[in-house]
Amino acid sequence: MASKIMKMIGTTAFSLSLIVGTASAVSANGDLKSKETEVIEITPFAITGEWELKLEGGQTTYTKTLSIAQGSGNLKLQAKNTGSQSFRVTLQSDDYPQYGVILDKTVKAGETFDWTKNGGGVPSGAYTLQVHGSAANPNGIVYLKSADIPW
Repeated sequence: MASKIMKMIGTTAFSLSLIVGTASAVSANGDLKSKETEVIEITPFAITGEWELKLEGGQTTYTKTLSIAQGSGNLKLQAKNTGSQSFRVTLQSDDYPQYGVILDKTVKAGETFDWTKNGGGVPSGAYTLQVHGSAANPNGIVYLKSADIPW
């Protein structure tokens, strides 16, 4: 008799665990379904200008003139100094002298400098990108990109 009671208790406990497990699985599946229909917003953007200034010709100053398109005042610059001496990177507006020099940074030997300017803080127009060596000719590369949304 005790054996039958133990079998009934065991069967009941097993049945309850199946019911609870099934309910948990259904609940978890419901959570997955709601996440499957979630929409992720992606803002399209365009890189509106790309410039490269290679520092390998044995000069003390390298100059690149460029034009930033209207609505593309979000800039990203990277300067890699592969030489043994520091150099200065400058970016200046040719059309708006009141802005003066927008960027003036010394990049030490062996360093990489990353700079961003977001929020449309740079008006469209003509610009001059320069790299100036001091005691030696600069070596490395400078990349500049403009985009219509912040980086």
